[in-house]
Amino acid sequence: MAKVQLDEDLWWDLVSYHLTGERDPERELRIRAGLDRKLQAMARRTLYTQSKTAEDPRVRELARQAYLDAAGIQEDFRQ
Repeated sequence: MAKVQLDEDLWWDLVSYHLTGERDPERELRIRAGLDRKLQAMARRTLYTQSKTAEDPRVRELARQAYLDAAGIQEDFRQ
């Protein structure tokens, strides 16, 4: 199983939310935003890995284009 690293602030917000039972709406928004950022980063990393390791060149190119789109790289900077 792969390991996932979290920012320390997000970690403490999660600990506080789950272990103390404090239901602060502001904290819940920070947790949701932090987890969303992490999921997006994980998806980008998966696309990047596929763009480098896929056996089929067509799959590699599709993954590369999807990664560049997800990363917000402008068309002018792509090769």
